[in-house]
Amino acid sequence: MENTLQTPDATFNRGDEPEKRPMLLSDLSDIKTLGGLAALFAAGSIIPYIGFLLSLASIVLFLIAFHKISVFSGKRSIFVNIGISYIIGFVLGIAIVAFIIIAFLDYFKELNYNHFDEDYLYYMIQSAKESAFTTIIAIVVFFLMVTITCAYLWKLSLDKTAAYFGDNAFKTAGILYIIGASTMILCGLGALVNLAAHIVLAVAFFSLKMPKNPA
Repeated sequence: MENTLQTPDATFNRGDEPEKRPMLLSDLSDIKTLGGLAALFAAGSIIPYIGFLLSLASIVLFLIAFHKISVFSGKRSIFVNIGISYIIGFVLGIAIVAFIIIAFLDYFKELNYNHFDEDYLYYMIQSAKESAFTTIIAIVVFFLMVTITCAYLWKLSLDKTAAYFGDNAFKTAGILYIIGASTMILCGLGALVNLAAHIVLAVAFFSLKMPKNPA
């Protein structure tokens, strides 16, 4: 009896390949400009005063550029991974700010309640000293885990972008992002590696060529 059962065709990847659109030279030019400027703005996010604005601009431009790439390549995950990494980073930022605010509010509430109790104030200071190291280690480990996860999502998207355009510079940038995230706490080494990754990515975008054999 003939076996009529058929193995589903990579079900978990079906959403990764919507109907592709042909890329025009104008589309390529848009991607080059948007992605290149986004990478330069991301590199400039370390500039005092205007760094925050440049960072916000880079997020918007990156999202637009990678969305275009996902549409033309037929790989939705290129855009989805980048979007998820930004969402994770945003949630992490809110969580850290909320933790700091709650910690300070609790501290000042207790301090105000025991305003004239010098013994209790001494106890509070000693307790803070004893728990500070453990708290800092926990925060650093959590921060590294989240940062590396975000960098890995970027690497996945950049690897697919490299395969689509046939340009390994995107892969190089992805590797640098992973290294930068892993070394973020080593006296600014991670920041320098991330800066190098932004520059490599900018060069990759500005030197893009029309894909010959899209992956």
